[in-house]
Amino acid sequence: MTIKGKAITRQTMQSLVSQCVVGSEIIDVWSMVLNREERMRSNESLRRYFVPTDISMDAIIRDEDLNANQSINSNGINQTRLLKNVVFDLKHPSIAIIDSQIRDGKVDDIYGSSTVGLQDMMIMHLLREGHGAWKVYAEMDQDHIKTRWQLRENTVDVGVMLMRHMETFFGGDVVKWDCGLYKESTKQKRQLKDLRTKYCSKMLLNDVNIRKTSIVYDVERFIAMETSYNARKNGGARQMSRGRK
Repeated sequence: MTIKGKAITRQTMQSLVSQCVVGSEIIDVWSMVLNREERMRSNESLRRYFVPTDISMDAIIRDEDLNANQSINSNGINQTRLLKNVVFDLKHPSIAIIDSQIRDGKVDDIYGSSTVGLQDMMIMHLLREGHGAWKVYAEMDQDHIKTRWQLRENTVDVGVMLMRHMETFFGGDVVKWDCGLYKESTKQKRQLKDLRTKYCSKMLLNDVNIRKTSIVYDVERFIAMETSYNARKNGGARQMSRGRK
């Protein structure tokens, strides 16, 4: 359960286990974790803001945490279950579609109306906030970003890669952006496996999780039990060794 009332079951969290597909609920909680980190930035720093996968115009209007001076990241899952990160960069006006998988073709053919709908929401949000950039976004094309680490064969880890994109992309020159992943390979699979563990820990131990304290307590108690058990086990082994002598 998060502080915003979003319930996440143990089964859902277990989708972060290796070889499991990460779903939209995990992506949404990851958005909350990143938004909490963004609030720690100084007022002079341009903040990113991550909206949930089921974002609607009504939700944008009611969201008190969102203002017109933030770079907005929308994590879309459309009708064909295509995971992608749509980034509206206000500092360097642009619309970037960052997909975890390699997809050939035009944006409209790949994503249908889903990304257009997000662009319309962005324009409406800027209009509501009185931000003049709405005119720029009304005439702007969407850039379909290609990276050297995108996936072609591996479809299981697309959600984890999306989470990595959310964590590491800050807008600006996409050519200079490096999320730290190898090209699709065994090495990359090991990296993505490690990220699953990292992200699971980060979500469980973040303040957005109202059960954080009880989880920390359970972990500390387990460690104490393991330490005590190993001490008794090693002590018994030493006694047996002395007995043989």
